[in-house]
Amino acid sequence: MCDMNLWDTLKPLLLPDVQFEEQDQLESDETFERHTRQESFEEYIDRVGHLIPHVPHNVLEHWIYRHYDFILDEYIQLGMENLRFVKESWSSDKIYNDIRLFNGEEPGGMGYHIYENEDDMEDWLTDYILEHRTWPEPIIILNNLKFNS
Repeated sequence: MCDMNLWDTLKPLLLPDVQFEEQDQLESDETFERHTRQESFEEYIDRVGHLIPHVPHNVLEHWIYRHYDFILDEYIQLGMENLRFVKESWSSDKIYNDIRLFNGEEPGGMGYHIYENEDDMEDWLTDYILEHRTWPEPIIILNNLKFNS
């Protein structure tokens, strides 16, 4: 079970773009979107970091802040308030052999995104992985005993 009030609070905010703050009224939602910006991660961590002190800042930034809607759709049932995080070093073999995706599939789909999907060829993450042969941040592996097969 998850705390929906917590999840609602964790959603990154759209803030008024400072250069347009003096504008009294915006003509439409489209105009509003053009004159807003997502809060920076620094603003985000100041606002929500104290609510989930057990979640490392890099997890907040690269998982929840960057991918809020995806996490909300796919992982909310795990209950962020119940997750605990430990930083570990794993060999490539252990990652490939001991990890299953949340839906039970094997990892490996990222290869498609990196090597075969032309739409992702300009993606910063793809570029980073191809250049450095690793992720820019530690990957997140969920060991949730409730959903383990």
